[in-house]
Amino acid sequence: MFPSRYAYAVLPVLLLVSSAARGEEAFRYALGKHGKGELKYVNGLPVLTVQGTPEEIGEQTGVLMRHAAPGLVGYFKKLLKTYRAEAAWPVLVKTGNLLLQRIPADYRKELEAGAKASGTDRDLLIVSNTLWDIGKLRGCSAMLVAVLRPQL
Repeated sequence: MFPSRYAYAVLPVLLLVSSAARGEEAFRYALGKHGKGELKYVNGLPVLTVQGTPEEIGEQTGVLMRHAAPGLVGYFKKLLKTYRAEAAWPVLVKTGNLLLQRIPADYRKELEAGAKASGTDRDLLIVSNTLWDIGKLRGCSAMLVAVLRPQL
């Protein structure tokens, strides 16, 4: 599993790639400051800087990234539709919530505060942060047998 802050780092790439592939105008983040957080461009790349308690980090991220949330919602809806998996949404949410319990408390606080501050659906954020781990749950296990070499 990866913490919610990594999902925020992946989101810009998803938005840029998806809009470029469709020939649309590239997505641009709205610059801004909130609390100790700031969203700015450095050499043409969006940089989000946040600091503080997990709740403060979540709030700063949620407020500064909230206008990007519709892209995330659209991405997951399109992903589910593409794979004809809309009916799996309740299972993904339930499994995501089970996995969320294994994430350190500080990251959970950050996610909750981010969902509240951004107005983004909490279930969507949970699934977006656990989806790739959910996919690994159905994978097979592997066993490695090491061959002992005689020491010369």
